[in-house]
Amino acid sequence: MSSATPVRVRLLEHPTDQEIEEATALAARAFPWDNASIAMTGNNPSLKPHIFGMQFGAARVAGRMYVVSPQDSDKILATGLWFGPGTTMMRTEEQRAAGFNQFLELLDPETRNWWLKEYPEALKIADDAYGKDGMLNNWYANLIATDPEHQGKGYGTLMVQAGMKRAVEDGKFAALATISQELVDWYTHLGFTQIAEAWITGPKTTPIRFWATWLRCDKPKDHV
Repeated sequence: MSSATPVRVRLLEHPTDQEIEEATALAARAFPWDNASIAMTGNNPSLKPHIFGMQFGAARVAGRMYVVSPQDSDKILATGLWFGPGTTMMRTEEQRAAGFNQFLELLDPETRNWWLKEYPEALKIADDAYGKDGMLNNWYANLIATDPEHQGKGYGTLMVQAGMKRAVEDGKFAALATISQELVDWYTHLGFTQIAEAWITGPKTTPIRFWATWLRCDKPKDHV
């Protein structure tokens, strides 16, 4: 979809603190306060930005941070975080120290325990779905977000395609997950196929559930 404002896709090879703060605030605006947010924060809205900040911190260490900006400025209109073959978002202690460990310290004990034990156990369905070493053999999008003021202009598609192009270059498949059925439909339109889905239950202090869907695109070259 075309936009009235000419834009460009940028790879931020060394994101600054200011760029990460700007992108974190954008992501917090882009995603609603939903069951997943309640579960992940222990129903503490003030911690919502930290969910995204730790992802940008991990990407600065071992991922790729793409952004969409106007041609005439560096303002971030959309962003995408991708992790390539050989790594995942929180694979190393250096990545975890870039925000995740700090986030854990802000949580109540029950929610912290959920993050460390119950949530990883629930996510094992992804390992089964992608196959042996599949999570370490692809380009995986941990986050695709567009500022609400600029949604519907095709910027999110640009962020998905940025990672898919890297997958093509490396001869790998592209993968991602979402908790939104609307986004499942959108990713399917972009070339992804649903491979697994599951209910994930939050910590005992906030025993709500959210639905997660995992998808992959085996032939990204056909969709970029």
